[in-house]
Amino acid sequence: LKLSRPRVPPPAAAFLRALGAMADAAAAAAAEAEADEERAGQAERSAAAALRMEEVEGDYTFRSPDGHTDVVLRLTAGGQWWHAAHRRAEERCRIATGAGRAPRAEQQNFLRAYKDFNHAGVHAQQSDSMQDYAAEHQVVSVWEIAESLGSWRMLEQNAADCPDLPNDCQALLLLSCQHWSWKCSHPTAPSAFRPTDEGAAELDGFLDASVLTLCYALRRARHAAEAAAEGETGATGRPEPRTLELQAHIHPSVVAGTEAGEPGVARHARMRSMQAAFQTLGFARAYRDGPPPPP
Repeated sequence: LKLSRPRVPPPAAAFLRALGAMADAAAAAAAEAEADEERAGQAERSAAAALRMEEVEGDYTFRSPDGHTDVVLRLTAGGQWWHAAHRRAEERCRIATGAGRAPRAEQQNFLRAYKDFNHAGVHAQQSDSMQDYAAEHQVVSVWEIAESLGSWRMLEQNAADCPDLPNDCQALLLLSCQHWSWKCSHPTAPSAFRPTDEGAAELDGFLDASVLTLCYALRRARHAAEAAAEGETGATGRPEPRTLELQAHIHPSVVAGTEAGEPGVARHARMRSMQAAFQTLGFARAYRDGPPPPP
């Protein structure tokens, strides 16, 4: 007995073909919806990034504990920044003047000087010397300012590259320095920022090689209750200002803007350039949003 394969009636075949077409259409619609969702997500992320950039712009300040140095970091529209460290102090300086100087003693031979020696005269001469010293030295107000310019951009917060970022980090900023200058009121007065000739040449080399970069994390404003809960003192009951905090251990590929595995900025060069930024340009480890606190 020979069995034959049953033939599918024409209506059933049409139904299967229609069912397959419907499945293909559903898959295509799902793929299109997923693509639309991805595009919408990218647009939202771009809009959020632009909004964060607008929120980041502004002045961030720091004041030294002794109150002599004020530092401002200004993030402007278009990704540009300006930084200035202004130091004021009072120094005892020598004033170039001929007033009050004792006349030059005439030369005498040894025997005459021994014979005419007078203790009272010696003490009077010492007193005159002290008065001359006081007349030639004076306390004056001095100032110096270290300025720098550059560009800034926002980085992706990748946990693999930035494991030590604070939990309340709102944005990760990369500052690249391009120009610098130093000015003062009295070139011979003691200085905190003035570099040596070798230091200035090294700093210029860092700028030419584009390796002077600093990474800061923008931490959101916290209420005093949150600060107290974390063991911090000085709660005032008002929201604390946002802060910019240095992130010195960011992965070199992030700082250099390269992919993982590609050569970036050498660690030694990064550490030396960071040292120059702090010593010569007056950068601080942390800034607060807005004007500095009152002295």
